[in-house]
Amino acid sequence: MKGQEAQCLKNSHGIVLGGIAKALAFLHEGIRDPLNEKAAARWNSTWHLDVKPCNIFLASHGQRGPYPRVVVGDFGCAVSEKDIDDGLAHPRRQRCGTEEWYPPEGLESVVGSHVRYGSATDVWQMGATIHVMCRLLRGPKRSQLDSASPCGSHYSETLNSMVRQCVKNYRIRWTAAEVARQVHELAKKKGYRM
Repeated sequence: MKGQEAQCLKNSHGIVLGGIAKALAFLHEGIRDPLNEKAAARWNSTWHLDVKPCNIFLASHGQRGPYPRVVVGDFGCAVSEKDIDDGLAHPRRQRCGTEEWYPPEGLESVVGSHVRYGSATDVWQMGATIHVMCRLLRGPKRSQLDSASPCGSHYSETLNSMVRQCVKNYRIRWTAAEVARQVHELAKKKGYRM
């Protein structure tokens, strides 16, 4: 693979991360433009709860520049704040999803009956998705996710750092909006259009 093609492939992982983060920022906080907007007032936050590679689609329709548009799909496990308020969803137990893709705080074996889910779940799954894409794995390897290079040494420290921020302890994990802002700022500096 030529140098320029290899660099394009590496950049695409960051573009996918930015696309997923932007979609999740909208679901979580109603933010359409991560560089210029704050959370929407009275927003009914929705959590996807099943972010993984098979639920991320790349579309040529609506793309900007050489990269495809990133689309998050399959909302079969999604829960909103209104669902919880109306008693349609349990406030602490995830009703579906793939356990392999649950963040540490969502694993019942780790936290017993106090399972948590929400925005931080989606962000962890987003980080795990990029990790799996970079390492060409079928599912996340928790020991690699907790390492200094969750994406591997072939990828930039910037991408590895962003993924580390996504899979940190849920109390200090970045939000989707923070990830989107970081990726969009970096893309802007490098002259990419997102």
